[in-house]
Amino acid sequence: MKPQMQWNYLFKHWFATLLIAPFLSDLFFYFLKKETVAIIYSKIILIIIAAIGVILTFLTTFGLNDELPILLGYICASILTGIFFKLEKTAN
Repeated sequence: MKPQMQWNYLFKHWFATLLIAPFLSDLFFYFLKKETVAIIYSKIILIIIAAIGVILTFLTTFGLNDELPILLGYICASILTGIFFKLEKTAN
């Protein structure tokens, strides 16, 4: 007998991810905003997380075929924009 996929698992997982992720990201940014973590280290951590997210998403979607130059392009774009944009607020 072929196992059947339970669609309610898919929807529960999707909904729980969308519900929990904002709280986890707020908690993460709270710890990065503390005075003990310098802005440069916070920026490096966020750039690394973005690059890892691009890699995992790309490999999950396409695998490691002939699209490696496209993957490298997205990683470079993520790193360059992460370096270019400012993380801290400017004082008015």
